[in-house]
Amino acid sequence: MQWDLFWSGWAMRLWCALVGAALFATVSGPAGAIGPVWMQQAEIRSQMIGHVMKGYYRSGERWVDDYAADGGIKYTDQHNTWTGRWSFQEAVFCTYYNDGVDGGCYMVRQVSRNCFEYVIVPNAWSGKELPPEASDAWFARGWRDRDPSSCEGIPVS
Repeated sequence: MQWDLFWSGWAMRLWCALVGAALFATVSGPAGAIGPVWMQQAEIRSQMIGHVMKGYYRSGERWVDDYAADGGIKYTDQHNTWTGRWSFQEAVFCTYYNDGVDGGCYMVRQVSRNCFEYVIVPNAWSGKELPPEASDAWFARGWRDRDPSSCEGIPVS
């Protein structure tokens, strides 16, 4: 069989269709998947807990969180330093601060090698996917301080 004959007819069309289908499946993810893949508790623990995370809010304000393995947290921004506790509700990551400072609960997605987006969810939420009433717009982005950030540039407010 000559390769030029093989690639000129139906075999070439079949090969292109198979490659196209494989690329589509790779890009689009599992059948029925819509939107981002939310990290589950074990993934958040392995990627973030026990690490100092640096980040920024949409406003461009910078922050630092030290998520201690024992459940403690130390938060610092340009105006405040707070301590408190972190916890999980299934795949939902929550932070609560001492001195009556509001914390919050978040779904987390890893958007690149060392960049994580925090998306606000209701404090009582404990699902593995974003609740219908929540926006999937990120509230904050963060990265492990020990490694170079792979997040996009910090917004200028």
